[in-house]
Amino acid sequence: MNRTLGLAGWMLAALVSCSDSSEGVAGSDAGQGASGTGGNIGGNGGGGAGTGGNAAGGGAGAAADSGLGPGDIVWLDTPVIEHDKDYHDVSEYLNPAVPKNWVTPINYADGDVTIHIELVEVADAASTPIYYLVGWGPGDGTDGYIRGGAMFEQSTGVSDERVPVKTFQKVVNGVDSGNVGSDWNWQNAFGTVNTDAWGAGGTPYPLKARIRLTLHPKS
Repeated sequence: MNRTLGLAGWMLAALVSCSDSSEGVAGSDAGQGASGTGGNIGGNGGGGAGTGGNAAGGGAGAAADSGLGPGDIVWLDTPVIEHDKDYHDVSEYLNPAVPKNWVTPINYADGDVTIHIELVEVADAASTPIYYLVGWGPGDGTDGYIRGGAMFEQSTGVSDERVPVKTFQKVVNGVDSGNVGSDWNWQNAFGTVNTDAWGAGGTPYPLKARIRLTLHPKS
């Protein structure tokens, strides 16, 4: 995940904090997520504090099925993992039941995604605030990358925010292109899925985190 121009734009849009009280990041063009108002994940929206969850950490699948509505599916669910480098591949934790075609027969592309991030431990608390991102490239191997995430002002905390899938930020050649919208091959929606982190006060690694992405298809 390139963190130069793209992350700079995302940082300006995501001036909300996430601490143990579970303030989160929302993200639609109007700056309002499905579960609260907040800064825009795609880099084009308003600001404010969103409402997050406060689930405890655990292994893969812990509490993953709670609160799922008809058609909802957990796409990514990791255990607490330790990051010691950028671009940490988490593809092994993807749910194989989720197809790469997000248009048909199930329309995930026009639905929502709940981004649940638990920042469990950071080696250097002085590296805060920390920007934690989840993203992926297209499954067809073409250029581009999309990502979303949260900012943590403290070295531990939880962010839990539901946003439209198409408000994820698109980055091409290191340049932030704003919300991805329909400018993506949603019939081959994803390839390798990675996580990344950036500390405004220094290198945040090693750090421990757990991530869960839940898809809510368009009804």
